[in-house]
Formats: sequence, structure tokens, C-alpha cells
Amino acid sequence: MINNHNKFWIIFSFILVFVIGIIGGIIIDKLLFCPPSFSPPPPGQRGREGAHFPTLEMMAQELNLTPEQQEQIRQVFQNNDQRLRNLHKEVMSQLREIRTQLKEEINAVLDEEQEAKFDLMIKKYLEQRKKEWDRRRKRPSEQRKPEGDKK
Repeated sequence: MINNHNKFWIIFSFILVFVIGIIGGIIIDKLLFCPPSFSPPPPGQRGREGAHFPTLEMMAQELNLTPEQQEQIRQVFQNNDQRLRNLHKEVMSQLREIRTQLKEEINAVLDEEQEAKFDLMIKKYLEQRKKEWDRRRKRPSEQRKPEGDKK
């Protein structure tokens, strides 16, 4: 029969191995499955912060542009803006078409009750997206205004 002293060491050994296993599992999980380089950036570091393409004002100041050069570059920016707007319209049109097809394909799989619930899910998603869009549109304009400016 096992005496109390040996029983203690056997139980202690099992507990110790168990605790070491938990700690090792946590460490391995952190190192292998959650590398810091793949974690999302902290809030406040997303969006348009960081490097930006130089504005006409920055270029004029740092490159000592003549008024003629400034006007030519302003024209280049305006032409580029129009091209980007056209591209945006085209991409948005294609996205709407793809979303419509996606919804139709999903609805073909669902029964009537599921389709009604799915429509509610889409409605909630669109409402949430609109709120988020409104919040994003409001925030940058507030950040651009100088502190004393109350326009």
C-alpha cells in the first residue's frame, strides 16, 4: 500500500505537470497562433493617418513652384480627381451588381421563413453601416477645423 508521504508526492507531481501543461499551452498559443504582426492596429491608428501624397500647397512651398507651375499642377489634380470619381462610380456599380447577385443566389437556397429573416439581417446590416458611415463622415470634418473656428 502507498503511504501518505508517497501519495502526497504523486498528487503533487500530477498537479505540477498539469499546471506546467497549461502554462506551456498558453505560451505556445501566444507565440504560434497569435503573432503580434497579424494583430489589428489599435483604435486611433486606423484610417488616413500617416503618410499622405503632398498637397499643392506643400509642393508650392517646398519646391518653390512658380504660379504657372502651380496652376498646371492644380489642373493635373483636378483631372485626376475626375478620373477617380469615374472609377469610383464604376466600381460601386459593379459592387451593387455583385451584391444583388449574391443575395439572389442565397435566397435561392433559403425557404420563405429563412429568406424573411435574412432580409431582416441585411436591413440591420445596412442600418448599422449607414450609422458607421455617418459617424466617419462627421469625425474627419471635426478634426480638420481649427480650434477657434466655429463654422
